[in-house]
Amino acid sequence: MKRLTLIMFILLALVCIACNLFNKDNVSQRQKQLEDRSCALLAAEQSGDAVLATSFFTSDATIHVPWRKVIKGRNSIKGFYKGLFANKDVKSFTSCTMLLEMARGEDMAYECGINKLIINAENEELVDMGKYLIVWVYKNNQWYVAALSFSSDCPKPVEMPLIAE
Repeated sequence: MKRLTLIMFILLALVCIACNLFNKDNVSQRQKQLEDRSCALLAAEQSGDAVLATSFFTSDATIHVPWRKVIKGRNSIKGFYKGLFANKDVKSFTSCTMLLEMARGEDMAYECGINKLIINAENEELVDMGKYLIVWVYKNNQWYVAALSFSSDCPKPVEMPLIAE
């Protein structure tokens, strides 16, 4: 019985090794392409180039922004980026990827991390930290964003009523 268990264990180990060797080059190449694409998207966003940033999205992609309606489609996404980049109060934007995971089928992936936005406001800098989630899809030998959702850890701004003097 012990001998049969040992033989089964060795066969299972050989199958696992063979599977890993067979798929290793394709997975690592596609994973590297995904990582490069993620870095390139961040660089495009940091450069303030709305057209370049929009080129990373599928034609029917969506962006979920805090306290706003869903932004759907490449033209609407371009408008969102143009408005964001035109805002001169935005001093800097950074993000830190916490996880970038590709599906076994190698045609979908997700990325999550932390965003930091610094805004100039009347002699001070306001810092907005939040989280993001990106769904990537692999189409035509390239990774594209199918959905982006981000949040703010700051509470929603409240409109204060004007007090008459």
